[in-house]
Amino acid sequence: MCENNKLSKTAKCGSAKEGCPHGAKIVSVEFLDGDDNTEISSKSDQFVNIERKQKWVDGKHVKNIDRLGQKPRVKVRFDKKGTHKFEVKLVPDANNITYTEKELKRNTNGRFKMEENWKPGTTKDDGTLIIEDLFISAAGGNIHTLIAKDAHKNQVKSTHGIVTRRLIYCQECEFQTIPTTHSI
Repeated sequence: MCENNKLSKTAKCGSAKEGCPHGAKIVSVEFLDGDDNTEISSKSDQFVNIERKQKWVDGKHVKNIDRLGQKPRVKVRFDKKGTHKFEVKLVPDANNITYTEKELKRNTNGRFKMEENWKPGTTKDDGTLIIEDLFISAAGGNIHTLIAKDAHKNQVKSTHGIVTRRLIYCQECEFQTIPTTHSI
């Protein structure tokens, strides 16, 4: 609640429309990296063709569960506690792979699409919010960053982006009835 608000005792902080004279300011929007407080510290691989399950985390290629799936977790943070309105958007790199209209129509499960619109949100009382439903396409090699803006139109960009990857595990198998001539 906005303590210095002269117009309304119930208006939420951060909204100039609701008369908050000291509005909170958005200070960061970042991809999370393994827990609710750790943000990626460099460009990170996002394995879009592997389901978000702990069993795929190997510590070498897949460092933590946040690097799996098409819905990377994002954290928005304001400079003050309280509930604050904002909007966040994925920003695709100009060189990203795009699917044709024919490919998009053929794919009914939506794996070829990415979130293209601004997504509104409101922080929790601590001035932060973790977003878990932004989605990126399954195309490997694409780069995504983030941009977010608060009710006062202050904007922030993510420091680092994610690179979509498609991970393949290979395992050598020996057949009892077929002789092998070489190893893979």
